[in-house]
Amino acid sequence: MDLCIYDAGKSIPGSYTEHGTYYGDDCHAIELALSHNSTAKDSIPDDPIHQRGNGIRSVIKKVITENGGEVLLASRNGYLYINSRGEYEYNLGGVITGTLITLRLKPNRVPQIMDQSELQFSNPYVYKK
Repeated sequence: MDLCIYDAGKSIPGSYTEHGTYYGDDCHAIELALSHNSTAKDSIPDDPIHQRGNGIRSVIKKVITENGGEVLLASRNGYLYINSRGEYEYNLGGVITGTLITLRLKPNRVPQIMDQSELQFSNPYVYKK
């Protein structure tokens, strides 16, 4: 299954520029975002609810390590492709407005789900006209 998430906002590099954080190019900005360097932590000091910024990193880690899938992350003109073998490649390419995350998930069998389900039941949610 391929799952795409698109944010048409300022992009990862654009967020770093707005907050005065140095980065070499757009690929470097993506690398910073995956290394716990979040600009969200600067937005409201001492407010843990608004100190976000590890979502992309956490999702990518789960897709690669737990699912064995693939990830393509594009932000402005930086691209990062990662596969389940630990191979990755950064590229500078055409400009995309915002940030696009594409997750390619491998199918995983869920064992014994039918054994755990109740096969005979009465439906309590009756449709009434």
